[in-house]
Amino acid sequence: MTTDRSIAPPINPVPRVKLSVPEPLFLSNGIPVYIVEAGALDLCRIELLFKAGNTAQEKKLTASFASSLSDSGTPRLNAEQIAESIDAYGAFLENEFFFDYASVNLYSLTRHVENASRILGEVIRDASFPENEFEVHSAFSRQRFLVAMKKVQHICSRKFSDLLFGNNHPYSTALEESDFDAITSHDVRRFYHRFYRPDNLMIFVSGQPGSNILSILEKEFGKIAWPSNDEKPVFPKTLIPVSESGKFHIKVDDALQSAIKIGKRCYGRKDPRFPLLALANTALGGYFGSRLMANIREDKGYTYGIGSGIMSLEYDAFWSISTEVGADVTADALKEIYFEIRKMNESGLSQDELATVKNYMLGSFLGSLDSPFQIGDKVRTIAFYGLDKNYYEYFTDKVSSADALEVGRVFNDVFSEENLVELVVGLR
Repeated sequence: MTTDRSIAPPINPVPRVKLSVPEPLFLSNGIPVYIVEAGALDLCRIELLFKAGNTAQEKKLTASFASSLSDSGTPRLNAEQIAESIDAYGAFLENEFFFDYASVNLYSLTRHVENASRILGEVIRDASFPENEFEVHSAFSRQRFLVAMKKVQHICSRKFSDLLFGNNHPYSTALEESDFDAITSHDVRRFYHRFYRPDNLMIFVSGQPGSNILSILEKEFGKIAWPSNDEKPVFPKTLIPVSESGKFHIKVDDALQSAIKIGKRCYGRKDPRFPLLALANTALGGYFGSRLMANIREDKGYTYGIGSGIMSLEYDAFWSISTEVGADVTADALKEIYFEIRKMNESGLSQDELATVKNYMLGSFLGSLDSPFQIGDKVRTIAFYGLDKNYYEYFTDKVSSADALEVGRVFNDVFSEENLVELVVGLR
C-alpha cells in the first residue's frame, strides 16, 4: 500500500499521564531517600541534593565554589585519584549548582553501585578543598568571567537579574572582579561544612539501582559519622527583592549584535494559575512555532533565535524574553516584540492556536518522562519545592481544560507592558 504524502497524519489527543511519586524512605540519621525504579538498562543515578545554592551564601561565589570543588580532594585522595577511582568502575561524578540547591550526582552501572558509592561517600564527607585546587579554580573562574563580560549576552543576563531583584539579592547573578579577590578557601570550607551535612540532604535514586541500594546508602550516609559542625544551616524565611522597572541601555560601541531582555517578576509553581501562565508564555515565545519566533526570526530575519520562559524558584519567580539581534535592527526588533505582546493582549489566542499550543505542551511533557533520570528530575522538583505529589497531573489537566478567555486574563495580568524591565546591551 502506497502512502499518500499529501494527507497529513491524524492528530490524536495526548493521553492523561499519572506520575507515580514514591514515598520517601529514611536512613537511620533521618536523610530522606526517594527511589524511582524504572528503565531497562542496568544503570542508575544517585543524586545527593543539598539546600546549598545562592540562597544559603553570605558572600558571593562561596556556594558555587563549594559545589565545583566538592570533589577536588580528601585527606586520602587528590582530585586525580578520585577521578581515576570513579572511572575504574565505569562511573562518573557530576556537580550541579542552582539558585536554590546544589547536588552531587553519581552515574553508575548497577553492578558497581556499591563500590562507586563508597568513593562518593568519602568524597562528600571528607572534602578537604586543597589550596592548590582552590587557586586553580579561582583563576579559571575569574578568567572565564572576564572573557564572558566582553559578550553582550552575558552582560545582559547578569544585569537583568540585578534589575529584577537588586544587586545583593541571592537571585541576582551580578558579579564584579573584586568578588574573586574577596573569596578565600576558608570561606568555601566554612560554607561547605555548614551546609553539606545530613540534616540538609535529600537523596534521589533513579534507574535500576539494585535491591540492596537502601543498605548501601545507609552504610555510606546513614550509619557512618559525618564531620561535626556547630554552625547550623540558616535560611531566610522570605527574600524581599529591590525591583526596578523601565527601559535600560548599556552601550557597547563595537558590538555587532545587541542583547535584549524584557521581563518581570511573576508567580511561580505554587500559584494555581501557573499552568495558564506557562500556556500563555509558550504561545508567545516558548516553542519554535511561537509568535515571537514566527515574526522576528521567520518573517523579519532579525535573529537566529528568540524565546521566552518562566523561572520558578523557591522564593520568587520571573518571566523574560531573550534574544540577540543585529545591532542595526535593534530598534526594529524591540518594536516587533512589543507589537506581539500588545497583539496577544488585545486579541488573545484563537481556538486553533490554543489547540496547537496545548498539544505541544502535553506532548513535551510526555517526552520529558522518556527516561528514569527525567522522571527522577520531576520527583526531585516535587520533593524539594514541597509541591503536592499530584502536581503534574494538576498541571496537565489545567492545560488540557484551559479556554482562551482564562489564558487571556492571565496574559493581560502578567505580560502587559506596565512594569516591564527592558534591557538592551549593545547598540540601540
